[in-house]
Parts: sequence; C-alpha cells; structure tokens
Amino acid sequence: MSLSDIADRLGCSAKAVRQHLDNIDMIPDRGPYAQCGTAAGYSMHRRQGTLVCRACNDTGNRSKRAMQLDKDGA
Repeated sequence: MSLSDIADRLGCSAKAVRQHLDNIDMIPDRGPYAQCGTAAGYSMHRRQGTLVCRACNDTGNRSKRAMQLDKDGA
C-alpha cells in the first residue's frame, strides 16, 4: 500500500500522511504514543490542525482527561 493509497482512504494528501509518519520518527521512543506506527497509525484525523493517528489522539485525550480529573479533585 502506497502513501497515496493511504491518503485516498483517509481523505487527505499523501504529504500529510508523510508528515505524520515523519513526526512519529521524531518523537523520542515514540513518546506517550507507543501504539503509533501500528495499523492504528493509518486511522488518522485532524487534531488542532495537525494530522494524528487515532491511537495517538485517544492517548492524548485520555491523558488530558486524567489531568483534568486530578485538577478537579484537588
């Protein structure tokens, strides 16, 4: 499967897919997004104007919710 095939399925540009994959490589030890680069990495959408995979977005949302709960509970 080529980048353009993935982009067609996602409804975005091949350049956006390439940028996302490049960003994955720049995250040291893949940061909090250990699941990135798996098959889930191709289930992408926009988050704050940046293309991210579904797994990264879900992880980000969970950590944001956890921080909010900590703040509310304090």
